[in-house]
Amino acid sequence: MSRVIPPDQTTGPGAVRARSPLASRGWFSRFFNLRPRTRPRQRLVRFPCGEGLSLGCSPTLADIEDLARKDGLRSLVNLNTEGEPGEAMSPNVEASWAHAFGLRHERAPFAADLPRVGDVDRFLQALASVPRPVFVHSQHGRRAAAMILVHLGLELRISGTAAVQAAKGLGTTCTLDSLRRFAESEVDRRIAVPSDDCRT
Repeated sequence: MSRVIPPDQTTGPGAVRARSPLASRGWFSRFFNLRPRTRPRQRLVRFPCGEGLSLGCSPTLADIEDLARKDGLRSLVNLNTEGEPGEAMSPNVEASWAHAFGLRHERAPFAADLPRVGDVDRFLQALASVPRPVFVHSQHGRRAAAMILVHLGLELRISGTAAVQAAKGLGTTCTLDSLRRFAESEVDRRIAVPSDDCRT
């Protein structure tokens, strides 16, 4: 016959306590040296695309620390806009952490669905102003790939189509067709413009 324990007998001398089925789990885990399984953190993948230049997806806080302390980077260029859905952290917060780890941080934001000529100008200025090695990133890396494509085309003085091939040779591909076409047209447009020395 089971004994019913009144509430006032659950404490004090002679109290009868109900044993939880989980009560021995701590002892069992310690005895058999069991620990919760944790997935090891995957490091940020950086794609080299020139001397002291790499690109990729947006870093987490742990990635920023690794970029500064393990990879020896000196700068970050962030192409994200403020408040993007799914962002690892806001550009302002990223800038604060980058400065905390001794990295130079520049922003050149633009929306992937509406790239503008001024966005390219802002990126090129930001890239030219920071010390290398520098990591250029956007949320999924596609805007970063497009802007690096423009940079390569202008640096090598080649057409947009040739810049796409040059980027592929470095392992970099802009997978968003609209961005790739925009980058190609920007390279072609800027290469065709004569320099100040050539103008009459």
